This record gives sequence, C-alpha cells and structure tokens, in this order.
Amino acid sequence: MPTTRQSPRTLQLRAYTQFKQTELTVVLARIGDAFLLNGTAVELSVRHRNSAQIIHRKKIANMATAIGRAYKFDMSKVPVGCAVLDARAFDAFGQQMSVELIQDTMPAEVPDWFASRTGITRKVPKPWTPLTIDKSDKRKLSIGCALRDYGFAAGTILDSVCAADADILAAPVRFFGVVNGKSLRLRGDKIRVLSADRDTIELEQQLIGQGLKISMRTRIEFDGVIRYDWSVTGTRATQVDSLGVEIAVHRRYAEYLYHFPGLWGMAKNSGNRPDEPVLMGFRPYVWLGDDRRGLAWFCESDRNWYPPANGLVTEITPKGNRVLLRLHVISQPVRLRPASEKPAEWISTPELEAAATRDAAVDDRAIDLFGAQHYTFGMQATPVKPLEQDAWDYRITHVGTSLTGHEKPLELAPAKLDRFVEAGVRTVIIHEQWTDIEGHWIPTNEKQVRKIVKDCHSRGLKILLYYSFLVSDLAPEWRDFGITNLVLPKRGYPLYHEPPQPDQSAWCVCLNDAWQDFTVDAIARTMDQFGVDGVYLDGTEYPFGCCNTLHGCGNVKAGGTISQSFPIFGVRSAMRRLYNAVRDRCPDAQVNVHNSTCMVMPTLAWATSYWDGEQFQAVKGMDTAADLLPLDTFRAEFMGHQWGVPGEFLCYGAGFSFEQAWSICLLHDIPMRPNDDGKKVDLTGRIWKAMTAFDRKGAEWLPYWRNQKYVASITAGGYVSLYRHPKNGVLAVVSNLNRKRTQIGLKLKLRALGLAGKEMQITDAITGRKAKLDNTLPAFGWRLLRLR
Repeated sequence: MPTTRQSPRTLQLRAYTQFKQTELTVVLARIGDAFLLNGTAVELSVRHRNSAQIIHRKKIANMATAIGRAYKFDMSKVPVGCAVLDARAFDAFGQQMSVELIQDTMPAEVPDWFASRTGITRKVPKPWTPLTIDKSDKRKLSIGCALRDYGFAAGTILDSVCAADADILAAPVRFFGVVNGKSLRLRGDKIRVLSADRDTIELEQQLIGQGLKISMRTRIEFDGVIRYDWSVTGTRATQVDSLGVEIAVHRRYAEYLYHFPGLWGMAKNSGNRPDEPVLMGFRPYVWLGDDRRGLAWFCESDRNWYPPANGLVTEITPKGNRVLLRLHVISQPVRLRPASEKPAEWISTPELEAAATRDAAVDDRAIDLFGAQHYTFGMQATPVKPLEQDAWDYRITHVGTSLTGHEKPLELAPAKLDRFVEAGVRTVIIHEQWTDIEGHWIPTNEKQVRKIVKDCHSRGLKILLYYSFLVSDLAPEWRDFGITNLVLPKRGYPLYHEPPQPDQSAWCVCLNDAWQDFTVDAIARTMDQFGVDGVYLDGTEYPFGCCNTLHGCGNVKAGGTISQSFPIFGVRSAMRRLYNAVRDRCPDAQVNVHNSTCMVMPTLAWATSYWDGEQFQAVKGMDTAADLLPLDTFRAEFMGHQWGVPGEFLCYGAGFSFEQAWSICLLHDIPMRPNDDGKKVDLTGRIWKAMTAFDRKGAEWLPYWRNQKYVASITAGGYVSLYRHPKNGVLAVVSNLNRKRTQIGLKLKLRALGLAGKEMQITDAITGRKAKLDNTLPAFGWRLLRLR
C-alpha cells in the first residue's frame, strides 16, 4: 500500500460478515457517496485485540469494482480470544484516509440488486457540460462548469463565484476565529491540482498559522458541487477559542434566504432575507440568492462542532454592501494537542475521554482534543444546469384512485386518456397503486400496467410510474434490510391505509446505505420491464435527518446523545445514479420530483422538474393560506429560475381553490399540475393553449417586481406580470390578491411596450372574447389578457 501522507477525507464502509466453521467471509458494501470509491485501495486485516498482532491481510486495488465481492479469512490461525476486523484506505493519490468500518451480519439470502453498480459512471450527462480548468492566472485557478465559474486561490477556501453572469462573492470564503487569544491569520501554500478530468477535479492545499495546520482537499464535480474535506491539527498545544467559515455575498445578490429543513404548514424558512441579523442552530443547508442565481453552503452533520450553550452556530448578518454567512464550527474553548500526547487510558477506554470532555464543558474549561479533527462541508452555486425544457413543456397530469374512470386499481378508462389528449396533456403520472408494496418494483398486475403504458403511448402520451421515500414491511427485503436502512428515530406511516393497496406499515428509508442500490436498481428494472418514460419520485430526494448509526448516520456526542445527520452526499449519489439509469434507457426521460419544502440542490438538481406546495394543503381557509404563502416565499422557492430546475405548484384545493392558486402561479410564470379532476385538466388545458398561441417561450418575461418601466399604475392588492413578444404583442397576467372582490384598475406605459400609436385590441386569452384592462375580480381572481 502507498505512502504515509494523510488525507483529510474520511471514508465509511460496511463490512458484512459470515462465519462457516473456521472460515470468515467478508463482503464490503458502500455507505454514502458511491462515486468517491473510484481508485480507492483498501487493506482488510484481522487483528488480535489483546496482542494487536495482525493475523491476516488482504489488499484490494480498487474498491469501486470490489464492492459486493467475498473475501475469505482462515480463523483457525487466529489466537483464541477477541479479534477485530480493520480496514485501511488509500485514495487514488496514495494518501491514507480515515476509515469508519461498520460491521453487520450477511443476510441469509442476498438479493440480486445487492451491490448493484447501476448508474455509477463517470460520463457527464446532458444538459451538464464537462469541467474546464484555466491555470493562466498565476494568482488563482479558474474552474468552469455549466453556467458557473469558481476561482481558487492560495490561503482561501473559495476565491470567487460567477453564476448566471454575476460575481456573487463580496470577498473570498475564509476561515475566521480566535487562536491563543488573537484573531486567526493563516497563510496558504500553493494549491496543488491532483487531477483534472471531465467529471471531477481534485485540489489540495494547507493553511498554517498560530500553531494550527488546516489540511484541505477540494473536490469539484460537473454539477457544480464543491466538496471540502478538511482537518485541523495543533502543531503544538494550541487553544482555539473560536473557529468558523465566513461567506461574504454581495448584498444585491442576497435578497432571499432559504434554509433546510422546513416545516409542514409554514414557510418561515424561505423568503426575503431579514434586514436584521439571523441566528439559528445547526442547519444542513443554507442558500442566499436572488431570482436569477444564488450560493448554497451545506454540511451533513455537526460532528466535531463545539457549539455555545445556546446552540446558535448559523449566523446571517448584513454588513454594508455585503451579507455575511458565518458558520461557527468551534464556539467554546478547545485545546488542540498532537495525537502523541493522548493519554493511553483514553485510547483503551474511550468512555474516559467522553467523561473528560463533558466535565470540561460543564466547568467552562478548554476541552482537550488530540490529533486531527475532521470535517466535511460543501458549496454549490445556482442555477445548477441549463434548462432542456421547462414545466410548461412537460404538461403533466397526475392520476390517483380518486380520478373518475380509475376507481379500480390499474384501470384507466380510454375516454379519460382521450380527454387528456384533447386538453393538451403530454405526460401522465400513475400514483403508487400500480404496486401493492409501497415504493417497490413488483407490480400488482403486470398485464394491466403494460396495457396502460401501451394506451398512453398509442396516444402520444409519456407515462411515469411512482416511487417514494418509504420501505414497506410487505417488501421481501424487509427482514434483512429493514431496520438497518430506516431513518431513526422511526418515522413514517405505522398503519398505511391507502386502498386499493393492502394495509401495511411504511417507514421513511435512508439512502445512505443499501437502499440506495435497491432504489436505483428497482427504477431501472421498471423502465426495462414496462418501457415507461422516466420516474415520478415522491420525496426520494429528501435527505432526512437520521440518527441510525447502523448505517453511518448520527453523531454520537460525548454525553451519549445522538444528533441527526442529513445524508446529503448519500442522497445525491442515489439521485445522480438514478438520473444516469433513466437517461441511459431513454435519452429524454423525465425525473419528476415531489419535493415540498426541500430545495437541497445537490439532490434536487438531478430532477428534470419539481412539484412543490403540499406543505400548505392541510391549511383550511383562503386567508390563512395566503398568510402562509407570501409572494417573497413564492419568488424564493417556487419559481425554479434561480435554482436551474423547472417548478410546478401543487394544489389540492384546500387553502386555495385550484383556480384561485393560478392567480399566484401565473404571476410567477409557473404552471400548476391538474390532478384527478376533469375540470382542472380542462382549465389547465385552456391556459396551456393560450400560452402556446402567444408563443410564451419566444417572449420576454416582465414580472411584477421588475416591470415598473412598463406599468404606470395598478390598484393596491392588484398585480400584473407581462410577456412582451416581438411579433405577437403583450400578454398580461392580472391578479387580485386582495381578500375580497375588488375592481383592479390598470394603466400600462404603452410606448415602452411598443404598443403606442396603434389601435390596440384587448382580448381574454382564455375565452377569446373582447376584454379591457380594468377588471372587477373576486378574491384571488385573475385574467389573462392579450394586447396587440
């Protein structure tokens, strides 16, 4: 095995073991990001615990191809007593990584999807483009990906970010803190390029100062995700009073704030960034941006964070022409000491170290930390990719058992499909009832599924089948993979009663472990079996907060408590593999995601469109829903423009009616998806046809918050967004967002719109009848007016 150089990256692996007389069989499996394993070499060893003697060693040249293979050890050669299975790992550059090896018993029956490599490829799929690297500037490296450029310079975490043609950063991203009573000052050596490929670029650098050494490995991937693995070490006993990461964004590009996770029934995590400072506890994902672009920081876990007593570690503070996002990693005094100084009894009895750490925190003394402290976080600028199509192009409708003509499982009346075609539907989604087992690939009636697919395709309709975020106790895999793959604390549906599916229990599943392989393999299998045109994912992209240490989630703290980790890299790996799998089978396949509250772009970027809004559907009464969904929230979360993924709004008609919700959606150039009700399909079809007749895609969009140059006045509570076409005139969306019937008076600046001096005709774009600019509209009523 190569070198003694240490990488700051930590690798998690699962070892499944099986004993047969004196033979030990070990099968290694992935945990988390499947794409990190490429080129990783591993050495497995069996060590006698008391004597520390290594009895067996097996060297594995490339873990990426070794996953799922069996390695055998002769236990008859091991001295009597307890032995330990160890692993050492070396990355593609010969540097040794820390390894967390999680051991489990091999299932008696290994399913055929186990250790699947489906979707694991280094190709760069469309619409992304290969990475570029420019070394011409001696001061910094410039790395380009789709729609974005990143600059890296010595001594900084990230020197510059350009997204959607704007430089977002007001200053380089940097470490800050107080060390030995003085403000932290670090000097960085030259950034070394370890590799530069089409899909991935790896960099490394060291920053040194005041008794600290920070080793940093930076991995940039073609979707614009930057992964930072870093460690901090005391070159001598060094007191660190505080240490964190500071991201300074130009204030004009930090209009909105989004942070994850959100809460069902409210939108407090998404909207205008407050003018006053924001202090929060640990948040795994924080995004600052405007309606065209943004920048996100994300981190799976607060492992090795030392927060203040109040737990507030996330700070967003306006300061002049910039907004500072500060992540306070260490906020209570710690003393970093070399690993060689660690007491021997702490090594043999970790409980003593935990007790000493607790006591120091209680007594307000510096906590002694020995050796390197390891951390991982990520950054990603948005929009994440160029759009192939937008949500208006996909024209999706959703079919569940409440749809007339679909009351019985897997019976979809041909007349209903004909009505879809007449309305202009292009994509049909069949909800979960196509399989009795929630979120599984085994169909209830294979013949009927094939018939529905054939009936859709014969009418030119694309069809997607449902997958979810749940594992059912009816699944054949439940016995062997259920508990180890669950999100803990356990959450989901203890009594899942969704006829015509049989009653079952269905629990939230974590994609950080083997269920990642199952999910990707199952969706690929479904596409191969039925020839469908992609997949509908109900929450599959959601990185649930999870404390299940059986698969590497959760952060066990000194007091024995476990804080959640949010497996963003693991779920991103699943979504990336899934995208590759469906696009390999159908080049224009859709990955449509129901994501309500979740705008975590490392995972959601792999969707071709998203469907957001269910978090408001339990709200009763229009007034309450309007309060919960203010316009700044809609601009921040639901438009899709600044994210790089097309968005649709989800409305069951609880807080708003379906027709009322269009008053907000049309103002923001966002369609709604009709589901289950023929009247909704008919209304949506008329809107689709009006947009097509006007050639919406060939027009310039002038939304209500950016069209003052074209609008002279409008009644309070009234809003207007405009589309201006070089040949077809102007299309105006006029909405009354007052809580009562109101006459909305509207005056436009016709000269600015290119309509002055002409005899102007105004028609209702939905009905084709003559209309006028001034309209009396009910609460949340709207008109779509054609001016020419």
